Amino acid sequence: MTYPPPDPYAPPPQEPDGVPPTRSFSVPPTQPYGMPPVEPYTPPTEPYSAPPTSPYRVPAYGGPPAPAYVAPYVQPTIMVTPVRPNSTVAVWALVLGIVGLVAGWCLLALPCVAAVILGHIGLADTRSGAKAGRGMAIAGLVTGYVGLVPEIILFFWLFMGGILSAGAAAG
Repeated sequence: MTYPPPDPYAPPPQEPDGVPPTRSFSVPPTQPYGMPPVEPYTPPTEPYSAPPTSPYRVPAYGGPPAPAYVAPYVQPTIMVTPVRPNSTVAVWALVLGIVGLVAGWCLLALPCVAAVILGHIGLADTRSGAKAGRGMAIAGLVTGYVGLVPEIILFFWLFMGGILSAGAAAG
């Protein structure tokens, strides 16, 4: 035998003398206090309609497949450019030009002279385009000349000063 569930909104039971019982086992309401009761779910009355088909999908109920765009496959082309070797003479011109700028005054400008000579050889070596390093040859020339100009001025200043002082001491 099953008993019907108690009404959650019914007033609590009373004793015959009007005093509520000391121990009450009431069923908690199914909804929080202050909320209206939930209505049961009712299925829709209109028949199910399928979503519109896209031109990129196959229809759901058979039939010919809809046309779909497929991008053509393009084979990527890999451009391999041969690596040109650097001109060793141009590299040495750049290295000696930097050494001549840093310490050319104490090395009697020999690295600067070598950088200028090797820079011109490096320019001739890279002119045909078979070897890379034309920029290094030009940089070696520039650093060689920039280091060589003060050395030439200093040389003539000391040389002329020595000759003039020797002539003044003799006369």
